[in-house]
Amino acid sequence: MYKHLTKDDWKHLLKIPDEYVVDTLIVNGAGKKEEALNTFKNILSKNKQVSKVSNLQDSFFQNVLEFNLKEKKIWFDVAYGGAYLSELIHIACLFGSKKNFLVGSCGGLQKELKTGDIIIPTYTYGNESTTRMYQESGDNKHYSDEKLSSNIKNAIDKKYTVRQGPLITCQSMMAETQEDVDTWEKEGYLGVEMESSTFFAISNHFNVPSTAIIHISDNLVKNELVGDKNYALTKQLREDLKEYKYKTILEKISSE
Repeated sequence: MYKHLTKDDWKHLLKIPDEYVVDTLIVNGAGKKEEALNTFKNILSKNKQVSKVSNLQDSFFQNVLEFNLKEKKIWFDVAYGGAYLSELIHIACLFGSKKNFLVGSCGGLQKELKTGDIIIPTYTYGNESTTRMYQESGDNKHYSDEKLSSNIKNAIDKKYTVRQGPLITCQSMMAETQEDVDTWEKEGYLGVEMESSTFFAISNHFNVPSTAIIHISDNLVKNELVGDKNYALTKQLREDLKEYKYKTILEKISSE
């Protein structure tokens, strides 16, 4: 079974040298993969501490961007939902990742939350199957690393509203009902998205600290949805936030 493949097995399969080590994994949870990759590449091109930017030479993982930030080897990729994401995190952890960062967006589940508000999740409830394979028992709550989350929260500019609290992962956006949204709101979840429970579950399986910077994109309890006029009006805010979150993580890594 693939679960039993070792670090050495994967290095052989991916034609990676034995001494190869990944220090940090950064993932963007987004549907527009090429757009997200181009945004991140543009940021790297302006960072003088970045060198040796390339892609993995593998047909399946060819979009994995690898680069050096000072002396650290960083992986970056984009994943929408849990299937590919689970494989990416699993291999990065096998290759030695010491910290994993997720950036993404969510649908707000509390009325006071506005587009552009930032959430640093304390935990995410995994309402999907991927997490069950990495945590076979328990309450399906998958926690971020408290210290790493606190550090990244403190690094965020005070002009942004930052909240810490729980999220819920649901990877079937088109099947969400009003009853689902009402239940999630009453249970106190700040937002619903598609990646963070998988991200935390697999990172925790390998004892790798992980955290996420998630911004409110739309608000389901206020019926402010993707495609609405107001959503179009906040496009630049969301684009600026994506770049800001990348830069914050890179600055945090380079300062350590």
